[in-house]
Amino acid sequence: MNKPKFYTIIIAYAAWVVDIGLSLWLFLLSRQALQAWIALYYLNGSFNRQMSVRFIDQAFSILLGVVLLIYMIITEHYLRVGAGKWILPRTIARLTGPVVLLIGLVDLALALMVGPALVGILRWILIFAELIIGAAITWFGFRRKPSGQAPNLTPFTGVQ
Repeated sequence: MNKPKFYTIIIAYAAWVVDIGLSLWLFLLSRQALQAWIALYYLNGSFNRQMSVRFIDQAFSILLGVVLLIYMIITEHYLRVGAGKWILPRTIARLTGPVVLLIGLVDLALALMVGPALVGILRWILIFAELIIGAAITWFGFRRKPSGQAPNLTPFTGVQ
């Protein structure tokens, strides 16, 4: 394995910062969605339910925080390895695409909980843009052959 160039390391860590920012945004959106769901369907005013709602909210925040910490550690290592193997664009797409797609899905869930008629048209455009961009980035990261690579014409013999 060749030693990565300095600029690839800079790009990898810049992508890592962007991914952490996106995952923090996902954390805040998902916590808001959970609170909206609880307020809409579960909370009725009894003291026991209020205490259980508080517990669910705190447990969800702690669990999501631990998942975010694990994601930070794994992402940093994965991007460093991708910079060393010269596959950084696909590596960035594999990490960023699902996060953007999840942001779009959580945003869609929030919009549906509020009510489709109450959400403005610009919000719907933003939600569908998040979903389309997230799906496109994810597709780029997980497609079979990178662009420019010739197909293997002799799959059974192993000779190229």
